[in-house]
Amino acid sequence: MNKLIREQVKSILATWEFWILCVVAIIIVLAQIIPKANMAQLQITANESFISTVGGSRYGLFVRVFDNISYIFPVACGLAVGASFAIDRKTKIAQYILTRGFRKWQYLLAKAAAMILCSMLLIVLVQGVTWIASSALARYPTVQSFEGAGGRVGSSEDLFFHRVPGQYVFLLALLQLLTTAAIATVSLLVAALGGNAWVSIITPIGLWFFLDNIFNENALAFLNPGFKVRFLWWDPSLLRKPVAYPPFLQSSFACWGILLLLNVVFTALVYLRQEDA
Repeated sequence: MNKLIREQVKSILATWEFWILCVVAIIIVLAQIIPKANMAQLQITANESFISTVGGSRYGLFVRVFDNISYIFPVACGLAVGASFAIDRKTKIAQYILTRGFRKWQYLLAKAAAMILCSMLLIVLVQGVTWIASSALARYPTVQSFEGAGGRVGSSEDLFFHRVPGQYVFLLALLQLLTTAAIATVSLLVAALGGNAWVSIITPIGLWFFLDNIFNENALAFLNPGFKVRFLWWDPSLLRKPVAYPPFLQSSFACWGILLLLNVVFTALVYLRQEDA
């Protein structure tokens, strides 16, 4: 089983598309972080007391760089690994693997693990470059005070960041990896349902932008560690009536984890019932 997982990982990493996407994603990140760092420097030069909610520290730059490029998760994952399962089925590679003595559930598990691991590897590389660039370009040694940075009163997200910025960034990185894993399994499910390579690539990207548009760019609030579903948006006063959710759903980690689990379960139910590989 471990050998099959390694083979599937190597088959994805051996493609030139994967590494080109890594380079492109890193370039996009650098194109975002350099202007943000320069802006923070200009504000310091102008002696402005208000910089931003997260400030110009290395922690703040790391958080801010993903604010405008959250699309990097579905786009990178979709293009890097989205077509893997669909291509295996079309080219009969899946059937060949089953002739080697492996069961369908073993192949499916190995393929899912490979797609998730390779997607996470891509994002880890992007996160690593982001952190190095943030540390090199940061204009503040530490995070500004909550009041000086313009923290929003009543915002658990802002308060969480300013109290423990290191923990916040670490949890944000973990949440991004969980999000990446969940997105990768969307393509897996689409391919199991019969979607071809292009459909498997486009579906997670289209779904992401659709939800972002429906929720007025707030759907991606699920990417923040301090997000609480019961508030829907950051400020509960924006709602006329609070939305009640079970406690275990009041976490962005739980939401993405449940999506990941549902994708894998439905993929298994669909694929294992099919006669062909």
